[in-house]
Amino acid sequence: MGELTAKMLEEIEKIRNGFELGCRVGVTKLSRSTQWRDDLEKFSAMEVVDRNQTAAILMKPDLFRVMEYIYQMDAELEQAQIESLFEQRREQLISLLVKNWHQNRRKVSKNEKTIF
Repeated sequence: MGELTAKMLEEIEKIRNGFELGCRVGVTKLSRSTQWRDDLEKFSAMEVVDRNQTAAILMKPDLFRVMEYIYQMDAELEQAQIESLFEQRREQLISLLVKNWHQNRRKVSKNEKTIF
């Protein structure tokens, strides 16, 4: 993946937090000019805009790989948290069922004693 630099981390945070990258290129300029290539080299990431709306984000390959890795880790963390919640709820449900079963067994025992 290459070396993770402070600049890469800064660019990643900008992108993940709804950013202002500092470098924008319009869609038409993207197709008509090559200046954006130099800007991409300088900034690592650029916002591509169409009528002042973000159309895409251009990133250097290393930055893109780091972003992919971060999103993968986020997804795995979220999955682990969901599994943990389900396990806690399952254990709570089992505990509640066992408690109710014991209470009902006591009631049945008392009723049996009173019947006989």
